[in-house]
Amino acid sequence: MDEKDILLKTTEGLNASIASLSATNKDQSEQIKKLQERVKELTARVAWLNRQLFGRK
Repeated sequence: MDEKDILLKTTEGLNASIASLSATNKDQSEQIKKLQERVKELTARVAWLNRQLFGRK
């Protein structure tokens, strides 16, 4: 193997890694958005429960 072949294989490997990391990043971004929405829902629920328990009667 000469230097050119080594560089070509290294470039191919790096491109595959970039593609894999990009897909992982996209999946994690979607998951973060879903979890942020869930946190908002649960925060609103806790606030409502607090008003029910400790609000004026």
